[in-house]
Amino acid sequence: MIRVLPAEDMRILREALAGLLRLEADLEIVAEVEHGDAIVPAALEHRPDVAVIDIQLPGIDGLEAAAALHERLPSCKALILTAVGRPDNPRRHAARGGPAAPPDLRHRTELSGLGGHQAGRPATTRAVTFGRGHGTVIPAGREAVSDAVRLPVTALDKLSVTLYVKGATGPATFHDIASATTFRTRGDHRSRAFTGTSSSWYHLTGVDVKGGAGSVVTFGDSATDGTGSTQDADNRHPDQLAERPAASGRRLGVLNAGISGNRVLNDSACFGEKATARFQRDVLDRPGVRSVIVMAGINDITYPLMDTPCSTPNPVVTAEQIIEGHRELIRAARARGVRGVGGTITPFKGNPWLYPADNAADARHGEDP
Repeated sequence: MIRVLPAEDMRILREALAGLLRLEADLEIVAEVEHGDAIVPAALEHRPDVAVIDIQLPGIDGLEAAAALHERLPSCKALILTAVGRPDNPRRHAARGGPAAPPDLRHRTELSGLGGHQAGRPATTRAVTFGRGHGTVIPAGREAVSDAVRLPVTALDKLSVTLYVKGATGPATFHDIASATTFRTRGDHRSRAFTGTSSSWYHLTGVDVKGGAGSVVTFGDSATDGTGSTQDADNRHPDQLAERPAASGRRLGVLNAGISGNRVLNDSACFGEKATARFQRDVLDRPGVRSVIVMAGINDITYPLMDTPCSTPNPVVTAEQIIEGHRELIRAARARGVRGVGGTITPFKGNPWLYPADNAADARHGEDP
């Protein structure tokens, strides 16, 4: 008999979960808790084999509780459940002693000039090494930087990066809206056709190129990320910006650090850390950064109009609070000698996502919203 301890703060969900588990002849519910702080005491008293824990609990959250449970009662396994897919949860779990596996790239990674949708130009294919080895294991919550690769490139060249990940990793670190096609499949298909596609990027943070005069980072939300731009056309506004120095012969890089849905002042379970938290990593820590173009704040204004797991927490914010958030970014950039350029928040009245009733009324009157 497997002894189970469910931990869920919503009573209806907790009772439903316990009811389903009781239908299994080899499972026994030994206790139920609704608060993160109650998990370890209940486990020490009832000695379950498995604790089924929701991530978002009052008190200490599910991940902290799972780590504490592992220390106090190692024989009890923790099964983490959540209705909200937050990209950093698997890595947080692994960093706190959970079982989520880091990406194992110990087999060959390749970089090549892009010669088509699924294959690079064979003559330009280069093996990527890590410490002169044929791969690496990326620690939870960390980055790995490869050895330099000798591959001559010119401005606006397209590159293809092929990764083979050994074994299962659980949910992958990814960039949701890439506006570009990723080809993927199960198994090692580096030299053969892939069987599936995705419009997201996985595991790869960026490619550093030597020999330039520095770089400009574009930093913001979906307008910068390129949401809605033509798939595989490289027509996001940072792409168009990159074409300007290339046309004049200036060796200046342009980096796109936009995340669709991102906000200045609040994190999102779906759209990443707030801008003030990720600015150091995504802008100031990038090699050779000279300037940053910041275009953010519209989601801080509009999210209070929504009520979804991805938009919460969604407190009403003032113009003064958003301005102070931008000033925090300005101070950080100036401290590093990085020039800051601000972009204007665009109008959003009539947006069908935010004003569905207004748009429905316009449609009834035969008007174009």
